Amino acid sequence: MDASISASTSPALEAHAFEHLPRAALVIDRNGAVIAANAACREIAATCTADPDCRLETISDFLVGPRPRLLGDIFAAASSGQAYFRLREAGHDTGRRRISFRVTRLASDGQRVTQLLLFQVDLPQVSRAFAKLNFELRRANIAAAAERERNEELREHVAALERFSYATAHDLKSPLRSISILLELLEIDHGADLPKDAHDLVSASRDAARRLQALVDDLLEHARSSTGRINVRSVDIGEALNSVRTDLSAVIEQAGAEIVVAGDLGEVTADPTLLERLLENLIGNALKYRSSERSLVVTVSRMTCAGAKEALLVTDNGIGFDNAYREQLFQPFRRLHAADEIEGTGIGLATCKTICDRHGWSLDAEGRPGEGATFRVLGLS
Repeated sequence: MDASISASTSPALEAHAFEHLPRAALVIDRNGAVIAANAACREIAATCTADPDCRLETISDFLVGPRPRLLGDIFAAASSGQAYFRLREAGHDTGRRRISFRVTRLASDGQRVTQLLLFQVDLPQVSRAFAKLNFELRRANIAAAAERERNEELREHVAALERFSYATAHDLKSPLRSISILLELLEIDHGADLPKDAHDLVSASRDAARRLQALVDDLLEHARSSTGRINVRSVDIGEALNSVRTDLSAVIEQAGAEIVVAGDLGEVTADPTLLERLLENLIGNALKYRSSERSLVVTVSRMTCAGAKEALLVTDNGIGFDNAYREQLFQPFRRLHAADEIEGTGIGLATCKTICDRHGWSLDAEGRPGEGATFRVLGLS
Protein backbone atom coordinates (compact mmCIF):
# COMPACT_ATOMS: atom_id res chain seq x y z
CA MET A 1 0.00 0.00 0.00
CA ASP A 2 1.48 3.36 -1.05
CA ALA A 3 1.55 6.41 1.15
CA SER A 4 -1.21 8.25 -0.72
CA ILE A 5 -3.74 5.42 -0.24
CA SER A 6 -2.81 5.10 3.44
CA ALA A 7 -3.28 8.82 4.03
CA SER A 8 -6.64 8.88 2.29
CA THR A 9 -8.11 5.88 4.10
CA SER A 10 -6.76 6.63 7.58
CA PRO A 11 -9.53 9.04 8.69
CA ALA A 12 -12.22 6.58 7.59
CA LEU A 13 -10.56 3.74 9.43
CA GLU A 14 -10.21 5.90 12.54
CA ALA A 15 -13.87 6.89 12.37
CA HIS A 16 -14.89 3.24 11.97
CA ALA A 17 -12.77 2.18 14.91
CA PHE A 18 -14.14 5.00 17.09
CA GLU A 19 -17.75 4.13 16.18
CA HIS A 20 -17.36 0.47 17.09
CA LEU A 21 -15.38 0.79 20.31
CA PRO A 22 -16.87 -1.59 22.91
CA ARG A 23 -16.93 1.19 25.49
CA ALA A 24 -18.69 4.53 25.43
CA ALA A 25 -16.57 7.31 23.93
CA LEU A 26 -17.30 10.88 22.98
CA VAL A 27 -15.43 14.00 21.93
CA ILE A 28 -16.44 17.42 23.23
CA ASP A 29 -15.17 20.94 22.70
CA ARG A 30 -14.25 23.28 25.50
CA ASN A 31 -17.82 24.64 25.62
CA GLY A 32 -19.30 21.19 26.19
CA ALA A 33 -20.70 20.65 22.69
CA VAL A 34 -20.55 17.00 21.58
CA ILE A 35 -18.44 16.71 18.44
CA ALA A 36 -18.73 12.90 18.20
CA ALA A 37 -20.28 10.07 20.21
CA ASN A 38 -19.89 6.40 19.34
CA ALA A 39 -22.58 3.70 19.24
CA ALA A 40 -21.92 2.47 22.79
CA CYS A 41 -22.29 6.00 24.11
CA ARG A 42 -25.53 6.60 22.19
CA GLU A 43 -26.92 3.27 23.43
CA ILE A 44 -26.24 4.20 27.07
CA ALA A 45 -27.86 7.61 26.56
CA ALA A 46 -30.92 6.05 24.90
CA THR A 47 -31.30 3.52 27.74
CA CYS A 48 -30.96 6.12 30.49
CA THR A 49 -33.27 8.69 28.92
CA ALA A 50 -35.75 6.09 27.63
CA ASP A 51 -35.49 7.88 24.27
CA PRO A 52 -34.22 5.73 21.37
CA ASP A 53 -33.78 8.88 19.26
CA CYS A 54 -31.84 10.72 21.97
CA ARG A 55 -29.60 13.34 20.38
CA LEU A 56 -26.34 14.15 22.14
CA GLU A 57 -25.71 17.77 21.33
CA THR A 58 -24.09 18.87 24.57
CA ILE A 59 -22.46 17.02 27.44
CA SER A 60 -25.43 18.05 29.62
CA ASP A 61 -27.66 15.80 27.46
CA PHE A 62 -25.64 12.85 28.74
CA LEU A 63 -24.31 13.69 32.21
CA VAL A 64 -25.97 15.35 35.21
CA GLY A 65 -24.84 18.74 36.44
CA PRO A 66 -24.87 22.44 35.58
CA ARG A 67 -22.71 22.89 32.50
CA PRO A 68 -20.08 25.25 33.97
CA ARG A 69 -19.47 23.01 36.98
CA LEU A 70 -19.72 19.84 34.89
CA LEU A 71 -17.16 21.16 32.39
CA GLY A 72 -14.93 22.18 35.31
CA ASP A 73 -15.06 18.62 36.64
CA ILE A 74 -14.28 17.20 33.20
CA PHE A 75 -11.31 19.50 32.63
CA ALA A 76 -10.07 18.68 36.14
CA ALA A 77 -10.30 15.00 35.25
CA ALA A 78 -8.10 15.70 32.22
CA SER A 79 -5.35 16.50 34.70
CA SER A 80 -6.02 13.73 37.22
CA GLY A 81 -6.78 11.11 34.54
CA GLN A 82 -10.27 9.82 35.35
CA ALA A 83 -13.41 10.59 37.36
CA TYR A 84 -16.93 9.43 38.16
CA PHE A 85 -19.97 11.18 36.68
CA ARG A 86 -23.71 10.65 37.01
CA LEU A 87 -25.76 9.73 33.94
CA ARG A 88 -28.85 11.71 33.09
CA GLU A 89 -31.94 9.53 33.52
CA ALA A 90 -35.58 9.89 32.63
CA GLY A 91 -37.57 10.92 35.70
CA HIS A 92 -34.51 11.49 37.88
CA ASP A 93 -33.00 14.95 38.02
CA THR A 94 -30.04 13.90 40.14
CA GLY A 95 -29.13 10.70 38.32
CA ARG A 96 -28.64 7.42 40.12
CA ARG A 97 -26.37 5.55 37.72
CA ARG A 98 -22.70 6.43 37.52
CA ILE A 99 -20.14 6.13 34.78
CA SER A 100 -16.38 6.43 34.92
CA PHE A 101 -14.49 8.19 32.14
CA ARG A 102 -10.82 8.52 31.41
CA VAL A 103 -10.41 12.06 30.09
CA THR A 104 -7.66 12.90 27.57
CA ARG A 105 -6.69 16.17 25.88
CA LEU A 106 -7.33 15.65 22.17
CA ALA A 107 -6.56 19.04 20.58
CA SER A 108 -5.43 22.52 21.52
CA ASP A 109 -4.88 25.87 19.82
CA GLY A 110 -1.45 26.28 21.34
CA GLN A 111 -2.72 28.14 24.39
CA ARG A 112 -5.66 26.13 25.65
CA VAL A 113 -7.34 22.76 25.18
CA THR A 114 -10.02 22.85 22.52
CA GLN A 115 -11.17 19.20 22.43
CA LEU A 116 -11.36 16.39 25.00
CA LEU A 117 -11.84 12.66 24.53
CA LEU A 118 -13.93 10.86 27.18
CA PHE A 119 -13.52 7.07 27.18
CA GLN A 120 -15.46 4.78 29.52
CA VAL A 121 -13.30 2.70 31.85
CA ASP A 122 -13.92 0.26 34.68
CA LEU A 123 -12.35 0.80 38.05
CA PRO A 124 -12.51 -2.70 39.55
CA GLN A 125 -10.27 -1.85 42.49
CA VAL A 126 -12.37 1.16 43.40
CA SER A 127 -15.56 -0.85 42.95
CA ARG A 128 -14.24 -3.62 45.18
CA ALA A 129 -13.17 -1.06 47.75
CA PHE A 130 -16.64 0.50 47.74
CA ALA A 131 -18.25 -2.92 47.99
CA LYS A 132 -15.98 -3.90 50.88
CA LEU A 133 -16.59 -0.60 52.64
CA ASN A 134 -20.34 -1.00 52.18
CA PHE A 135 -20.19 -4.55 53.56
CA GLU A 136 -18.13 -3.46 56.57
CA LEU A 137 -20.49 -0.57 57.22
CA ARG A 138 -23.51 -2.84 57.02
CA ARG A 139 -21.85 -5.36 59.35
CA ALA A 140 -20.92 -2.55 61.79
CA ASN A 141 -24.51 -1.31 61.79
CA ILE A 142 -25.79 -4.81 62.55
CA ALA A 143 -23.24 -5.20 65.35
CA ALA A 144 -24.15 -1.78 66.77
CA ALA A 145 -27.84 -2.66 66.74
CA ALA A 146 -27.11 -5.94 68.54
CA GLU A 147 -24.95 -4.10 71.07
CA ARG A 148 -27.71 -1.58 71.71
CA GLU A 149 -30.14 -4.44 72.26
CA ARG A 150 -27.76 -6.17 74.69
CA ASN A 151 -27.19 -2.92 76.57
CA GLU A 152 -30.92 -2.36 76.86
CA GLU A 153 -31.40 -5.90 78.17
CA LEU A 154 -28.56 -5.36 80.63
CA ARG A 155 -30.11 -2.11 81.84
CA GLU A 156 -33.41 -3.89 82.36
CA HIS A 157 -31.70 -6.70 84.31
CA VAL A 158 -29.77 -4.22 86.45
CA ALA A 159 -32.92 -2.23 87.14
CA ALA A 160 -34.75 -5.43 88.10
CA LEU A 161 -31.90 -6.45 90.44
CA GLU A 162 -31.88 -2.99 92.02
CA ARG A 163 -35.64 -3.14 92.57
CA PHE A 164 -35.26 -6.62 94.06
CA SER A 165 -32.43 -5.55 96.40
CA TYR A 166 -34.40 -2.51 97.51
CA ALA A 167 -37.55 -4.53 98.20
CA THR A 168 -35.61 -7.28 99.96
CA ALA A 169 -33.66 -4.86 102.14
CA HIS A 170 -36.84 -2.97 102.99
CA ASP A 171 -38.67 -6.19 103.95
CA LEU A 172 -35.77 -7.25 106.18
CA LYS A 173 -35.98 -4.13 108.34
CA SER A 174 -39.12 -5.18 110.20
CA PRO A 175 -37.99 -8.68 111.33
CA LEU A 176 -34.58 -7.27 112.24
CA ARG A 177 -36.19 -4.68 114.49
CA SER A 178 -38.25 -7.46 116.04
CA ILE A 179 -35.14 -9.55 116.71
CA SER A 180 -33.35 -6.61 118.34
CA ILE A 181 -36.39 -5.80 120.52
CA LEU A 182 -36.86 -9.44 121.57
CA LEU A 183 -33.20 -9.77 122.54
CA GLU A 184 -33.44 -6.56 124.55
CA LEU A 185 -36.59 -7.79 126.32
CA LEU A 186 -34.91 -11.11 127.03
CA GLU A 187 -32.11 -9.32 128.85
CA ILE A 188 -34.49 -7.00 130.72
CA ASP A 189 -37.02 -9.60 131.81
CA HIS A 190 -34.83 -12.65 132.30
CA GLY A 191 -31.32 -11.30 132.54
CA ALA A 192 -31.05 -12.12 136.24
CA ASP A 193 -31.89 -15.77 135.58
CA LEU A 194 -29.45 -16.24 132.72
CA PRO A 195 -25.96 -17.61 133.28
CA LYS A 196 -22.94 -15.63 132.08
CA ASP A 197 -22.57 -17.75 128.94
CA ALA A 198 -26.17 -16.98 128.00
CA HIS A 199 -25.55 -13.26 128.53
CA ASP A 200 -22.56 -13.48 126.20
CA LEU A 201 -24.66 -15.23 123.55
CA VAL A 202 -27.44 -12.62 123.81
CA SER A 203 -24.87 -9.81 123.56
CA ALA A 204 -23.26 -11.43 120.51
CA SER A 205 -26.69 -11.87 118.91
CA ARG A 206 -27.54 -8.22 119.50
CA ASP A 207 -24.24 -7.17 117.92
CA ALA A 208 -24.94 -9.40 114.91
CA ALA A 209 -28.44 -7.94 114.55
CA ARG A 210 -27.01 -4.43 114.76
CA ARG A 211 -24.44 -5.17 112.04
CA LEU A 212 -27.12 -6.72 109.87
CA GLN A 213 -29.32 -3.68 110.42
CA ALA A 214 -26.44 -1.43 109.32
CA LEU A 215 -25.97 -3.58 106.21
CA VAL A 216 -29.67 -3.39 105.35
CA ASP A 217 -29.63 0.39 105.81
CA ASP A 218 -26.58 0.69 103.55
CA LEU A 219 -28.18 -1.54 100.93
CA LEU A 220 -31.28 0.64 100.93
CA GLU A 221 -29.14 3.75 100.59
CA HIS A 222 -27.20 2.18 97.71
CA ALA A 223 -30.45 1.17 96.00
CA ARG A 224 -31.89 4.68 96.41
CA SER A 225 -28.69 6.13 94.94
CA SER A 226 -28.83 3.76 91.96
CA THR A 227 -32.46 4.13 90.97
CA GLY A 228 -34.99 6.86 90.53
CA ARG A 229 -34.81 10.05 88.55
CA ILE A 230 -32.18 12.57 89.56
CA ASN A 231 -33.16 16.24 89.68
CA VAL A 232 -30.07 18.26 88.87
CA ARG A 233 -29.68 21.97 89.46
CA SER A 234 -26.94 24.35 90.49
CA VAL A 235 -25.90 23.49 94.04
CA ASP A 236 -23.54 25.36 96.36
CA ILE A 237 -21.05 22.71 97.51
CA GLY A 238 -20.22 24.67 100.67
CA GLU A 239 -23.87 24.69 101.73
CA ALA A 240 -24.19 20.96 101.02
CA LEU A 241 -21.07 20.33 103.12
CA ASN A 242 -22.45 22.41 106.01
CA SER A 243 -25.60 20.28 105.97
CA VAL A 244 -23.49 17.12 106.11
CA ARG A 245 -21.39 18.47 108.98
CA THR A 246 -24.57 19.18 110.92
CA ASP A 247 -25.85 15.64 110.35
CA LEU A 248 -22.50 14.14 111.41
CA SER A 249 -21.81 16.62 114.21
CA ALA A 250 -22.15 14.04 117.00
CA VAL A 251 -19.78 11.58 115.28
CA ILE A 252 -17.32 14.34 114.40
CA GLU A 253 -17.28 15.58 118.00
CA GLN A 254 -16.91 12.07 119.41
CA ALA A 255 -13.95 11.39 117.10
CA GLY A 256 -12.35 14.74 117.92
CA ALA A 257 -12.14 15.40 114.18
CA GLU A 258 -11.87 18.67 112.28
CA ILE A 259 -13.43 19.35 108.88
CA VAL A 260 -11.47 22.02 107.00
CA VAL A 261 -12.67 23.82 103.86
CA ALA A 262 -9.72 24.98 101.74
CA GLY A 263 -10.81 27.83 99.49
CA ASP A 264 -14.08 28.42 97.70
CA LEU A 265 -15.82 25.17 96.74
CA GLY A 266 -18.07 26.94 94.26
CA GLU A 267 -21.16 25.42 92.69
CA VAL A 268 -21.85 22.24 90.76
CA THR A 269 -24.70 20.93 88.64
CA ALA A 270 -26.00 18.00 90.69
CA ASP A 271 -28.89 16.39 92.49
CA PRO A 272 -28.73 18.10 95.93
CA THR A 273 -29.72 14.98 97.90
CA LEU A 274 -27.23 12.72 96.11
CA LEU A 275 -24.45 15.31 96.45
CA GLU A 276 -24.99 15.43 100.21
CA ARG A 277 -25.03 11.64 100.35
CA LEU A 278 -21.73 11.56 98.41
CA LEU A 279 -20.08 14.03 100.82
CA GLU A 280 -21.51 12.25 103.84
CA ASN A 281 -20.11 8.89 102.72
CA LEU A 282 -16.67 10.30 101.88
CA ILE A 283 -16.37 12.13 105.20
CA GLY A 284 -17.89 9.19 107.05
CA ASN A 285 -15.25 6.95 105.45
CA ALA A 286 -12.51 9.26 106.74
CA LEU A 287 -14.04 9.19 110.24
CA LYS A 288 -14.19 5.43 110.17
CA TYR A 289 -10.59 4.93 109.04
CA ARG A 290 -8.98 7.57 111.27
CA SER A 291 -5.63 6.96 112.94
CA SER A 292 -5.37 6.38 116.70
CA GLU A 293 -2.04 8.23 116.71
CA ARG A 294 -3.33 11.72 115.82
CA SER A 295 -6.43 13.85 115.60
CA LEU A 296 -8.30 13.45 112.36
CA VAL A 297 -8.29 16.36 109.93
CA VAL A 298 -10.44 16.11 106.79
CA THR A 299 -9.79 18.76 104.13
CA VAL A 300 -12.31 19.48 101.39
CA SER A 301 -11.06 21.50 98.41
CA ARG A 302 -11.67 22.15 94.74
CA MET A 303 -9.05 22.40 92.02
CA THR A 304 -8.52 22.32 88.27
CA CYS A 305 -6.79 19.14 87.10
CA ALA A 306 -5.20 18.17 83.77
CA GLY A 307 -7.40 18.89 80.78
CA ALA A 308 -9.09 21.78 82.61
CA LYS A 309 -11.32 19.34 84.50
CA GLU A 310 -12.71 20.52 87.81
CA ALA A 311 -12.27 18.15 90.75
CA LEU A 312 -13.54 18.01 94.32
CA LEU A 313 -10.96 16.58 96.73
CA VAL A 314 -11.57 15.03 100.15
CA THR A 315 -8.22 14.45 101.90
CA ASP A 316 -7.65 12.95 105.34
CA ASN A 317 -4.72 12.05 107.58
CA GLY A 318 -6.09 8.66 108.59
CA ILE A 319 -4.60 5.19 108.26
CA GLY A 320 -4.54 5.31 104.45
CA PHE A 321 -4.33 2.24 102.22
CA ASP A 322 -2.07 0.48 99.75
CA ASN A 323 -2.77 1.73 96.20
CA ALA A 324 -2.44 -1.83 94.92
CA TYR A 325 -5.91 -2.46 96.38
CA ARG A 326 -7.66 0.77 95.46
CA GLU A 327 -9.81 -0.84 92.75
CA GLN A 328 -11.45 -2.89 95.51
CA LEU A 329 -12.53 0.22 97.39
CA PHE A 330 -15.49 0.93 95.10
CA GLN A 331 -16.76 -2.64 94.83
CA PRO A 332 -19.71 -3.59 97.08
CA PHE A 333 -18.82 -5.73 100.10
CA ARG A 334 -15.09 -5.54 99.34
CA ARG A 335 -13.23 -4.25 102.40
CA LEU A 336 -9.51 -3.84 103.09
CA HIS A 337 -10.02 -4.40 106.81
CA ALA A 338 -11.87 -7.12 108.68
CA ALA A 339 -15.17 -6.22 110.37
CA ASP A 340 -13.72 -6.95 113.82
CA GLU A 341 -10.95 -4.40 113.14
CA ILE A 342 -13.04 -1.54 111.73
CA GLU A 343 -16.81 -1.58 111.53
CA GLY A 344 -18.41 -1.24 108.14
CA THR A 345 -20.40 -2.99 105.43
CA GLY A 346 -18.34 -2.20 102.34
CA ILE A 347 -21.22 -0.34 100.70
CA GLY A 348 -20.41 3.32 101.35
CA LEU A 349 -17.73 3.88 98.69
CA ALA A 350 -19.63 1.75 96.18
CA THR A 351 -22.55 4.13 96.71
CA CYS A 352 -20.20 7.09 96.14
CA LYS A 353 -19.12 5.64 92.81
CA THR A 354 -22.73 5.02 91.78
CA ILE A 355 -23.64 8.63 92.56
CA CYS A 356 -20.66 9.88 90.53
CA ASP A 357 -21.53 7.61 87.60
CA ARG A 358 -25.09 8.92 87.52
CA HIS A 359 -23.80 12.49 87.27
CA GLY A 360 -21.20 11.71 84.62
CA TRP A 361 -18.33 12.19 87.07
CA SER A 362 -15.51 9.79 87.86
CA LEU A 363 -14.20 8.86 91.30
CA ASP A 364 -10.69 7.78 92.13
CA ALA A 365 -8.57 7.47 95.25
CA GLU A 366 -4.95 7.64 96.28
CA GLY A 367 -3.71 6.09 99.50
CA ARG A 368 -0.66 6.77 101.63
CA PRO A 369 -0.30 3.86 104.07
CA GLY A 370 -0.09 5.19 107.60
CA GLU A 371 -0.50 8.80 106.42
CA GLY A 372 -3.96 9.18 104.91
CA ALA A 373 -5.94 9.15 101.67
CA THR A 374 -7.35 11.47 99.02
CA PHE A 375 -10.59 10.88 97.15
CA ARG A 376 -11.13 12.87 93.92
CA VAL A 377 -14.46 13.52 92.23
CA LEU A 378 -13.49 14.43 88.65
CA GLY A 379 -15.44 16.10 85.86
CA LEU A 380 -17.49 18.60 87.83
CA SER A 381 -19.49 21.13 85.81
